[in-house]
Order: sequence, then structure tokens, then C-alpha cells
Amino acid sequence: MKNKGMLLEKIINKTIDFYWKNKIAYIEKKQIPIKFVDITKNGEKKNVSKAYLSGKSTVDYIGCYKGIFVCFEAKTCNEDNFYLANIQKHQLEYLRIIKQSGGESFIVLFFSHNNTFWKVGLEFIEKAIKEGKKHISYNDVKSNCLYLELEFPGLLSFL
Repeated sequence: MKNKGMLLEKIINKTIDFYWKNKIAYIEKKQIPIKFVDITKNGEKKNVSKAYLSGKSTVDYIGCYKGIFVCFEAKTCNEDNFYLANIQKHQLEYLRIIKQSGGESFIVLFFSHNNTFWKVGLEFIEKAIKEGKKHISYNDVKSNCLYLELEFPGLLSFL
């Protein structure tokens, strides 16, 4: 299922590159915090033989659009239900903090089994959690969230 997530990431990365080149927005993919411990040099090449995660990452993407800080997660679901446990607690907390500070927080959700993309607002996620739901259904998303059309040449208009 990793390839399904890679498709969404490629589309988002292509979109943010388009935004940057056309001065629409600056969005960047956050890197996983990795600490390299054991690095050996072999001629001109360096080999990493030991590394570990040095901390928790926040969200997948951050940036600025029209003077507003934007952060979002990219998630792929291959069935009719998106399980809320797929959003880590520290990620949800980060989304909340940004929203409370006047920024925009959301999830770009790709239902791979029917090739649809959705902008899922933080409020919708929090309501589901407050109601004790373990997942949100495709129909709930369809009724309450913004459909994102994949536009030529492979861009998603999520801002």
C-alpha cells in the first residue's frame, strides 16, 4: 500500500512546485528528523551504517499562502473508511495549535479505491473524535468535505 501513498505525495509535490514557480504559495515537504550516528567515507562516497529518528515529525507539509501559515497531512485510504488512528496524536496537536494561532490546518485525503481526493478540515476530524468515532466513512467525507479535482497536468488545488 506504500505505492498508493507515494502517488498522493507525488501529486502534492508537483502541485507545490507549481505554486512556488508561479508565486502562488510557498509550501514545503517536511523531512523526517534523522540523526546520523555512524558515517564512513569510501572514496568520494559516504555510507551511513547507523541512524535513528531524533524526534517526532509534526505534519507532512508546511508553508505560507497569502500571508497565512498553512500546514497539512497527506493521507491515503484504500477502503471506504479512513481510520482516525492513522493521524498521530502529536500531528493532531500540531494541526490544532496552528489552527488556534490563525493558520490553516487540514488533511488531504486520497481514497485510492475510487481515485478521489478531499480536503478534510480539522473541525470535521475533531468532531468525529469528540463523537467517539474510530473512523470516518467515504460518504461522511463526501457530504462534509471539499472535493479536490485532479487537474491537468496532475495538480490538486488544495489552497
